[in-house]
Amino acid sequence: MKRAVITTAIFLFTASALLADNPGKVFVIVGDFTADNPAHDKVEGTHIADLISKDILAHEIGFGDRIVLRAAKAGGYAAKPQAWVRDVTLSAHGGTAAHVPGFIASRIADFATVPLAEESELAWTLEELGHDLTCTDETHVYVITNGVSATKRTAEGLIVDKVGGTPLAGCASLTWVGLGQQGDHDLTMRHAVDKLFIKVGELAGAEDTNVLR
Repeated sequence: MKRAVITTAIFLFTASALLADNPGKVFVIVGDFTADNPAHDKVEGTHIADLISKDILAHEIGFGDRIVLRAAKAGGYAAKPQAWVRDVTLSAHGGTAAHVPGFIASRIADFATVPLAEESELAWTLEELGHDLTCTDETHVYVITNGVSATKRTAEGLIVDKVGGTPLAGCASLTWVGLGQQGDHDLTMRHAVDKLFIKVGELAGAEDTNVLR
């Protein structure tokens, strides 16, 4: 409760604002609450929070810019942390860029507090995200996922469900964070996952697709 009070004092929260309403920068962080996500490990979660915070701050985030939290679609659990369904606007009456790292770190710590799913539906997640935002060259999407739980092995190699349409068309970037980081995956497997998800980002329409480690 204390943490929630502090967070609310720092940031101005908007419960149901459309992303298209703000012409500033928008940073969307999607949490994939699957059992293989490295973010539910305290050390890895801290590292992931640091990676995302540094990347966001590199874009010179300021007043009027937004951080948006969304949960990935998945089966196998009913609960989702409430902190992952909100929009945060930096405001003269609330938070500044200096508060961003602490806020992101506290939210990623939520991975350790909720039931986890065995499988992820990342394709569906990106499709639904496309309904929730209007991409611009100031829209940056981060997906925290191991990725492997969303893939299938075939004779031709790894595949993932195809994204319908181009839901992230116009978005400046899609960045995958944590790919292949949890589980006993060799370097070949990690490279295959990286290649697959970079392709997913391209097909979803993002202008640039990256992997952060």
